[in-house]
Amino acid sequence: MSDTSQLLSPAARLRARSAATERHERSWRVFVAVLVFGVTLWMIYRYAIRPSLLVRDTTPNGGDTGAHVWWPAYMRDHVFNRGRISGWTPDWYAGFPIGRYYMPVPGILIVLLDAIPGMPYNVAFKLVSALGPAMLPFAAYVFAKGVKAPWPGPPLMAAATMCYLFFTGYSIWGGNLYSNAAGEFSFTIGLALALFFLGTLAMALDTRRRLWLPAALLGLTVMSHVIVSMFVAVAAILIFLMHKPSKNWKYGIAIGLVGAALASVWIVPMFFTRQYTFDMGWTKLHRYWELLIPDNRVDDLGADLNGHMRWAVWCAVGGLVIGLFRLRRATLELTVIAAALAVFFMAVPDHSRLWNARILPFYYLMIWFLAALGIAELVLLIRDFVVAGARVDGRILPPGVLVSTVGVAGAIASLVVAVGLSTHGQQAKAIKSWYDWNNHGYEEKAEYPEYNQIMTTMGGLGAQYGCGRALWDPNDAGGVNPEGDNPPNGVDRYGTSLALELIPYFTNGCIGSMEGLYFESSGTTPWHFVTVSELAQKPSNPIQSLTFGNIDNDFDRGITHMRMLGVKYFMAIAPKTKEMAAAHPADLQLVAQTTDLNGEAPAGWDIYLVKNPDGTDVQLVEPLGYQPVVLGEAEADPWSRRVANDNWFLDRSQLDRMVVEDGPAEWTRASAVELAGLPKTPLAPVTVSNITTGEDWIRFDVSQPGVPVLVKISDFPNFVADGAEGPWRAGPNMMVVVPTSTSVTVRWGQGAPDDAGRVLTVLGLIALVGLARWKPTPLSSRDVEGEAVLGNLLLSEPGAASGLGPLRTRGAFPPPWDPAAEPQTNPWAPIPTLPAWAPEPVRPIAAPEAEPVPAFRGERAAGDVASGGFSNGSGNGQATGHANGHHTGAAGRPDAGSDHAASVAEPRSSPEAEAGEQ
Repeated sequence: MSDTSQLLSPAARLRARSAATERHERSWRVFVAVLVFGVTLWMIYRYAIRPSLLVRDTTPNGGDTGAHVWWPAYMRDHVFNRGRISGWTPDWYAGFPIGRYYMPVPGILIVLLDAIPGMPYNVAFKLVSALGPAMLPFAAYVFAKGVKAPWPGPPLMAAATMCYLFFTGYSIWGGNLYSNAAGEFSFTIGLALALFFLGTLAMALDTRRRLWLPAALLGLTVMSHVIVSMFVAVAAILIFLMHKPSKNWKYGIAIGLVGAALASVWIVPMFFTRQYTFDMGWTKLHRYWELLIPDNRVDDLGADLNGHMRWAVWCAVGGLVIGLFRLRRATLELTVIAAALAVFFMAVPDHSRLWNARILPFYYLMIWFLAALGIAELVLLIRDFVVAGARVDGRILPPGVLVSTVGVAGAIASLVVAVGLSTHGQQAKAIKSWYDWNNHGYEEKAEYPEYNQIMTTMGGLGAQYGCGRALWDPNDAGGVNPEGDNPPNGVDRYGTSLALELIPYFTNGCIGSMEGLYFESSGTTPWHFVTVSELAQKPSNPIQSLTFGNIDNDFDRGITHMRMLGVKYFMAIAPKTKEMAAAHPADLQLVAQTTDLNGEAPAGWDIYLVKNPDGTDVQLVEPLGYQPVVLGEAEADPWSRRVANDNWFLDRSQLDRMVVEDGPAEWTRASAVELAGLPKTPLAPVTVSNITTGEDWIRFDVSQPGVPVLVKISDFPNFVADGAEGPWRAGPNMMVVVPTSTSVTVRWGQGAPDDAGRVLTVLGLIALVGLARWKPTPLSSRDVEGEAVLGNLLLSEPGAASGLGPLRTRGAFPPPWDPAAEPQTNPWAPIPTLPAWAPEPVRPIAAPEAEPVPAFRGERAAGDVASGGFSNGSGNGQATGHANGHHTGAAGRPDAGSDHAASVAEPRSSPEAEAGEQ
């Protein structure tokens, strides 16, 4: 100690030492956090996503990503520029409501980046697609701080996200890098926002400050991914229930309502038109034990799922046992959330719209977080043991040194282990290979000259024969690409098996693709895939419980179905498909061929014009030959699935008479079983002319009002007809109208759900400002320390809010010193006994009676050896007195920021001692 410091009073020296310890502690914590963030980001961009490819101006491809690239560009040019976040597009599925069922936030981020001068659209798309993994470590840190994970829990939970991201047990469920590369980047962004929200929600409930922040994050989370919203709903309710709900209920409700209102512009229209989505009928996963407790006993779930997760499960079990023994609130909250997710996973009904596999990424993330807490608990046990017996010149070593040093060592060791487990093996290498494949883009594939030839040819056909829809053969059944562990073949070699879904993207919307990415977003989806099954050599047939056709027996019926769907161009690539198409020259007119430029698959394409039986071109509006039949008491929800699979759509003799969901009273009502026996009622002939179309409207003239006509645009309740009755949904998910004048317009309109959603969002923005200005009364210190968990059983140790130390449990250390607070007891008085696990303390040596007792502990003579002990701090920060009673003094304050047991002087009892202390 310097000469200047010797002039300070004992209390001043104590304050100086306390401040130095706190600064040391903060600096080391910042170092650990920065280290963890740096290593995790380095891992992500070293072993998965190469930054040099992110900034390369090539069109991203690979998996669903190669089709996602169309969506933000269309929203930018046709939806966002109108001040909307959803609308209608004719580019896929004969039209579908874009932005209605797919989340808008990632698309908005891409468009905002694209608006930066000099920023190419492709680069903006790649940066946003890589954003979620980069956000996840920071989000986990905020989440850990919110639930008060003990230090070094927050940085270790951030590090755990790296293990989670490199987890290769699945590739499409969401959250990990595999899924992100496959196209689930909206999921990853939503997951990161969800953790930010949950962390700030817990902080807001504890402090009653910044209530607006979790509300805003909730709105963004909901509009980033609908499945993530389900996780958020479960976790937020549980966190609210464990943060004094009886005293915080109005703040929790306010945050939830404002967040929901902010997202209403998307939630409300989606919810009230959800029956017009299509249910793919995913098969529920039933192997609960193997999926929830991964081990090495199950081979068909993948080696990585049963290998890499095993050590995490053991660490999580250890963290759970220790955390619950020490009554750790963070451990309890994560355990309850994980348990609720496990129940949710098992409780999802069979053939639900929600595939229960999509719940597992959230559950696995909680396992990794509990594993991180398990490592943190080990670090804290080491800290407690070392601090309890450490002596430096008769004093306990400052806990900041020990906690920080051990924390850094633990964090680094954990990262080293994680690096080894996350980056070894062929599966981890496949992640990097997948990202390289995606981010090199279509333009850098060996087959790009052929792919470019296809797009140029289709654009030229649009100029020559007119714009229209194209239905393409999905597989050419040949070719192998040596790149990656799952080499693409055939059409995949363009960049993805979905590469031709970008025909409207590269032809400026002139040629639409019947197939699109968002299966559930269109009621036309089942009709399309049934039609493809009748025309393709190797169709995908992705929908369960439908009756699909085959090319050998049903090719002619497939041509009829193409006419009904308004398909203008048919594209064949497989040898069998080309052979069958060439055998139907009256129905399919060959108008173009692309050439194979390298002698390898995929081979060239044959492109045909689809013709009507009378030789005319297929039009988007056509008269009906017979009066439609209203098919049963059909509910809106299953109508497309049932009608696409019943005898009507598969019966060639019935396809010249349309079935509808509703219509005028004079139209016959019947069930599907009765349909074949009903006589057909001919309609008066009518001529349709002057057909013009826009992106969300169609206009035409008829020679005679009162006769129904078929409009070959996918049905949706937002469509209204001017100059006609209807529209009514007709198989195959098209529209029928009855003209009341010779000129008819069918257009997209804004319905009541759209208007209600916009109004609620405006109100939510106003309420958000109100939350920002709201200054509620903070919780009392006792309320903050005593959380409403297990009936107030868990009383936080002072300092636990900052993440230091356990809750009220063994080995609790003295509270930090608050200079403004006058203690009521002697903080240095020892307690009679130590915890059973603590080292035996050094016994005090009594001072000679002739020498005065030191007035203050810090003034003990150099040769004295102090007695050791633990201060058993209570919930109000008071220290327990000596067995002989409580003793107080003006300078008797605990060491500020100190978290350790201290040497204790004998109690002061004489006036001389009191005077000496003064």
